Amino acid sequence: MRPFKISKINTFLVGIMMMAILLCCSSQVQAAQDGDYFYTVTSNEAQITEYTGVGGVVTIPSKLAGVPVTSIGNNAFFQCIGLTGVSIPQGVTSICIGAFTGCSSLASISIPQGVTNIGLLAFDGCASLTSISIPQGVTSIDDEAFVGCTGLTSISIPQGVTRIGDYTFDSCTGLTSISIPQGVTSIGDSAFDSCTGLTSISIPQGVTSIGNYTFDGCTGLTSISIPQGVTSIGDSAFSCCQGLTNITFSMATTTIYDSAGTIPAATTIIGYDPSTAKDYATKYNRMFEVIGQ
Repeated sequence: MRPFKISKINTFLVGIMMMAILLCCSSQVQAAQDGDYFYTVTSNEAQITEYTGVGGVVTIPSKLAGVPVTSIGNNAFFQCIGLTGVSIPQGVTSICIGAFTGCSSLASISIPQGVTNIGLLAFDGCASLTSISIPQGVTSIDDEAFVGCTGLTSISIPQGVTRIGDYTFDSCTGLTSISIPQGVTSIGDSAFDSCTGLTSISIPQGVTSIGNYTFDGCTGLTSISIPQGVTSIGDSAFSCCQGLTNITFSMATTTIYDSAGTIPAATTIIGYDPSTAKDYATKYNRMFEVIGQ
């Protein structure tokens, strides 16, 4: 595991308040308060900028002062440790940067159809969140969106998402299964880093790249198949996966990062002969089996 992971996140959190005016809420023309909510209005659409209530189970209003709520702004519920549940209304299209960061007691959340983007660090550190349903229509799950959600056991990613970002599920130690849909083309750096409870994962056809440290520390992962179309496997992509008994490469020309740490020493590599997989196995003295035999 890389020592700079946490410092990267902390550095981002320090600067995130400075970014709030610039990202996800530009051209603000009105600021106001309605009950427990501060909000801004742009083009007759309201964005919640701060929640001041005590928490518990919260139903976010669909309108504030008669204006429809369309986004949950940067850090709107930042470190609201009393928040245990939240229902987001129809009409919201964006959950912005750090919207629920540090909501450590948040156990349930309802995300409606119509949301298209889940922002950077949106649910960072929501350790009590055990499951979440991401609706159809979401096209972007940004970097670190669920980092540190240690209680998360399962999640379904809908059709339409094309990229799983860097650190998206980093340190989700309770995650045992995840469904990656057709249409995803890349899996970012450290996307599943330290997901120690993950025992299996299916990578769909269409994925073309797997980033650096993507599955680093996934000690429960026992086997994985790299589909046709994946052109590259990044540095230490499967480092410290002590339980990984075999990895299958379905394409002969996949570039495997040239380091002994990319694939564990005890893992049997299955692939074509000749292939880059066999070349890697030969260079680093790994067990190799010809695919289909």
